[in-house]
Amino acid sequence: MWNCFSRLNQQLPRTNNSSEGWHRAIKNSARKHPSIYDSIKDLQVEQHANLITGEQLQAGLVKLRKRVKYELLDEQLQRFTSTFHVTTRDMYFKRARALFNF
Repeated sequence: MWNCFSRLNQQLPRTNNSSEGWHRAIKNSARKHPSIYDSIKDLQVEQHANLITGEQLQAGLVKLRKRVKYELLDEQLQRFTSTFHVTTRDMYFKRARALFNF
């Protein structure tokens, strides 16, 4: 999970922000001291909402959005990692420092 190199090549998210967002949504929608039956009902409602969102994504009705600066950073990182095996190690890290401004 910590190695972003392979995640970039597979075009997977670099962070777990989506799971954190889901956790926050569950936390905000859950009751304070629910019974087991109330908890099960809440999870069923959340699952149903996720299934509907998944179907909408597949149908093209909804598009997941990222901030533009993160989309650009992802593109730069994908181009950057694609040159890993072709450039020298010094040049690779020089470009990494320039990309991350350090």
